[in-house]
Amino acid sequence: MERMLIAITPRFSTNPLGMDIYRDNANYFDLVRRDDTLPFMVPALNETEARAVAEACTGLVITGGEDLDPAIYGEENTDSSLTDRSIDDTDLYLYRAFRDLGKPVLGICRGLQLIAAAEGGSLMQDIAKAHPECHGHNQFADPDFPLNGFFHDCTFVPGTRLHSIFGDRAPVNSSHHQAVKKAPEGFIISAYSDDGLIEGFEKGSIIAVQWHPERIQQDSRHHALTELFLNDCRSYLRRP
Repeated sequence: MERMLIAITPRFSTNPLGMDIYRDNANYFDLVRRDDTLPFMVPALNETEARAVAEACTGLVITGGEDLDPAIYGEENTDSSLTDRSIDDTDLYLYRAFRDLGKPVLGICRGLQLIAAAEGGSLMQDIAKAHPECHGHNQFADPDFPLNGFFHDCTFVPGTRLHSIFGDRAPVNSSHHQAVKKAPEGFIISAYSDDGLIEGFEKGSIIAVQWHPERIQQDSRHHALTELFLNDCRSYLRRP
């Protein structure tokens, strides 16, 4: 059986020896590993490399991680914790290459924020400062809270693909201090938190959520979200 290649964006760290490391969490790979898929992590240092990756692969998962450089969406840094801009750039190169080829993309947490920034949207750099009335969105603030636990509910917009999976209301996990301020151009907002933050949007086979479905695949609805993305990948391969 020929396997679909599913690209997973890398993250960056430095080991105790001072060596730079590309890495990401194993649950992103487990999320999309099936009999007919082969997930792999790949950086893209420029548009040419990203195009080659997009031509070779069927789908892209943009994973969670650190804050984006606000310069990407035209703002000064006020409350963003920055790491290496090269990770922002490789995410942007890969997203645009897959988008331009019409291939499926699943954005997760930072992935949703990256897509928003790439498509003319913007972020609130710190939820607590921008909207003090909002309830907590970072389950890591409670060290005893499980990674695979639900933290708050979302409401889903009728007629959207996310609503077809989750219905009017469903619980999600949450580990972010930033959120979408201005929605990306041309996208349909499909999920909101109870306190009014954008938690999901979609456009064709591009789907993005603010939470982490890879940590809660024991929930049938979140497993169905993954299958929606993978079925989009399978449908792409069946196109004439």
